[in-house]
Amino acid sequence: MKKFWILLALFIIILIVIRFVYIRDRKISIEEPIKTFVETTIVSDTNYDVTIDYYGNIKGFNQASIFPDVPGKFIKYLVREGNYVKKGQAIAEIDRAIVGLEFKPATVKSPISGTIGNLSLSRGEVVIPNRPIATVASLSKVKIIISVPDKDLLKIKSGSKAYVKSDVYPDKIFNGYVSKVASMINPVTSTGFVEITVNNINKRLRPGFVVNTSIKIGEYNNIFIIESAVVKTTDKGNFAFILNGSTVQMIAIDILYSGKGIAVVRGLNEGDKLIIKGVESISDKEEVEEIGRQ
Repeated sequence: MKKFWILLALFIIILIVIRFVYIRDRKISIEEPIKTFVETTIVSDTNYDVTIDYYGNIKGFNQASIFPDVPGKFIKYLVREGNYVKKGQAIAEIDRAIVGLEFKPATVKSPISGTIGNLSLSRGEVVIPNRPIATVASLSKVKIIISVPDKDLLKIKSGSKAYVKSDVYPDKIFNGYVSKVASMINPVTSTGFVEITVNNINKRLRPGFVVNTSIKIGEYNNIFIIESAVVKTTDKGNFAFILNGSTVQMIAIDILYSGKGIAVVRGLNEGDKLIIKGVESISDKEEVEEIGRQ
């Protein structure tokens, strides 16, 4: 019987020891700091063009409306849309008959060489000299005329590079240049016109297309481009976080340009491991855990 109580006491002591070790280890685990998970990217310097964007409509570089010389009734077109015609070529016929008199059909001629468009009349429709019956445009080059606020107009110079994108060709960028800048501002709208010229050798851009134009107004060389969201701004300036091993380092940066969701900065170094996710939860010299890299 005495042996039983001795074994029971030993068993209880063992349970107490196990419980103590468990609580101690659990306490240590609870007190250990929980590391923040971050994602990084390796930065490299690059060049960046600063642009301003506007929408515009494509027009033929040399474009004209075609008018009849005499009134009458429309007979037919002699060409089809998309046909190339030479200056002076007949593109339509008009019946100019007057009661009691008889005339040969009058021809309507193209005033310039180019591609024909807007053939919308039907036989028998009345035509008059001040109503165009078609358009003709030279498409080897096209132009876009955009209306620009005065604050931006002063930044645009004739000859500046321009980039044109159309939803028709979503993966294609057409290179152009600023061919004209208004010398006067409309006092009512406080805007001026800018003309952009684009070489259109393959004639992929057509009059009437709505396009987005980006006009270059400045450039930065050997700088770093980062997302605006990873920049931390305080009363002491602007900062970015990089990862050294597992330690966060807060670096002062100089923002040269900010817009379109990005910041053009100096202050980083080629090859720095920039923290891009988890930024809102970290601080300088904090130990973190990297879980991914872009």
